[in-house]
Amino acid sequence: MRIAIRCQGWTLLELLITVAIVVVITAIASPMLSSYYSGQELQSLNTLFRDGLIQARKKAYISRKTLTYCALDQSLKCSNDWSLGNLAVFEDSNNNQTWDSDEMLYKRHSFSSTQYRICFKRGSGCSRFLKTKADGKFNYIGSIMFCDKQNSGNKLVLSMSGRMRFETATASNCGF
Repeated sequence: MRIAIRCQGWTLLELLITVAIVVVITAIASPMLSSYYSGQELQSLNTLFRDGLIQARKKAYISRKTLTYCALDQSLKCSNDWSLGNLAVFEDSNNNQTWDSDEMLYKRHSFSSTQYRICFKRGSGCSRFLKTKADGKFNYIGSIMFCDKQNSGNKLVLSMSGRMRFETATASNCGF
């Protein structure tokens, strides 16, 4: 009596073809996935800054005080590098652009940005801070720029009345 044994499995050629197809699909999808993640990071940063400014305006209006919104460095001073990842809304009673321990801190949030440079432009160069007045309006007009390595991105345009809108940033805007 003979028993037939059938071996089931993949041949080496079938495995090599499958691996080659997976490599080709991955090579095609990788740039699209990178672009998708970059777009998601930009959208997240836009939302974070817009919401932070809305909260700063509300806190200023409710407290009836002028508040400072800025990126804090290690020594808790306002920095012109808004990409540091440490944003704060506080009452700067002595106008030194530093959050001192005796000053009221209303909001502090952190973020991480690996692909974008961030700057608050009013006029030329990057400004270290933005103030919201007790009536909810901004002290300055300007734009918060979100620029990638190719000098493209978005900008959050701020008006004196406190209104905000997003626009596409151009290469000339991103040269800071």
